[in-house]
Amino acid sequence: MAFAPNSVLEIGIYLEAVKSPFKVSDELLMRVLIFILFFAKFISAADFKPQITVIFNGKSKVLSIAELKSNFGQFEIEVKRNPAHESVGSQDKKRKYRGAKLAEILERVMPEGAKVSEYTAIFKCFDDNYRSKIDLRELDGNTAVIAYEQDITGIENNQISNDKKWELITMSGKKISPGPFYVVWENARGTYPGGWPFQLVEIEIIKSDQVSKSQDALRKAR
Repeated sequence: MAFAPNSVLEIGIYLEAVKSPFKVSDELLMRVLIFILFFAKFISAADFKPQITVIFNGKSKVLSIAELKSNFGQFEIEVKRNPAHESVGSQDKKRKYRGAKLAEILERVMPEGAKVSEYTAIFKCFDDNYRSKIDLRELDGNTAVIAYEQDITGIENNQISNDKKWELITMSGKKISPGPFYVVWENARGTYPGGWPFQLVEIEIIKSDQVSKSQDALRKAR
């Protein structure tokens, strides 16, 4: 059976086990361990394909970036003001993002005749302890996009994410990437981060009059 370590500890135990009979030096073992960790990280990054899950009435639809593009096209939106950049004094700078319109995604997952204005979207982020909720009446007269990349033309290199898709935003005093999915608005609304949820992994659509009855939504939504 092939050796398939599940953690750094398992790798270390394995290397220590083979060390004695072959008289392998500690330095060589360390180099092997570093190589294994580097290779594993490279493979993990290469295999990562961002997806977002949309849930309505208990049914889930998982969408990759490629599926968003093929199903909804690539919509480019110019944001006149992004409150996520207030801390650096450039919130009023125009920024362009590419993605899919939230309203069009909702049309696909909600039944015909359903009134979007009667629902609330709960946005779940990478950090499972943080969720944001947005009353979908906010879409009336405004455009929200689930962005999967930003036009980074003219942005300084030290303000660009490692994947070259985003301008970094500030959260809790740290510079982070808002990707892989980020809610942006054509006309500024709400506050940051509540109205501009980032690093999205899931959107759950709930009847607005049911949100207060959902203990999970009450506990986690901001």
